[in-house]
Amino acid sequence: MSRSWHLLLAGLALAVCTAGAFGHELKVLASGLVVPGAGERTTVYLSWGHVLPVDDLVDAAAIERYDCIARDGSVRALKKEGLSLQANVVEIQGEGVHQVLVSRRPAIITFVVDKDNNRVMKRGPKSSVQEGIIDHGLRSQQFAKALLVAGQSEGSVVKAAGQAFEIVPLEGPAQWRSNASMRF
Repeated sequence: MSRSWHLLLAGLALAVCTAGAFGHELKVLASGLVVPGAGERTTVYLSWGHVLPVDDLVDAAAIERYDCIARDGSVRALKKEGLSLQANVVEIQGEGVHQVLVSRRPAIITFVVDKDNNRVMKRGPKSSVQEGIIDHGLRSQQFAKALLVAGQSEGSVVKAAGQAFEIVPLEGPAQWRSNASMRF
């Protein structure tokens, strides 16, 4: 069997194994991912959960970083407050690819089997567990990003934004096509 088939099978196995795994995922969404040009506005907001567009509201206290990065690399912090969609109207400054990114604060979670044999999630390290049998613990941090394309994107490329974990396309949006492969 060729190497690509091995990788495909490994990827499918990983997807099946994690499909029912731990819960919510963080997403950055926008009212318009493609805008005609500089000066245009789009509303960006966050989604937390399993369902698109929105499952649950996002707690601002859980957000470590929420920024808009312009094509020239300038960074604008986006407003975050309370328990909400964390919606922001963003004015696009300059043509090209802009990034909106978010990261959650790192969390430590311990899974415990209680006296009734229920598996319960507790926030905090194993050392904080007062009763029950520790099943396992984990550290978690989530990252999400949306790419906003403004105007002519010829020559635009997406640069890494400095997240601890980040997926970056190797070609700019001028090469992105439906039903075509992309390299990351």
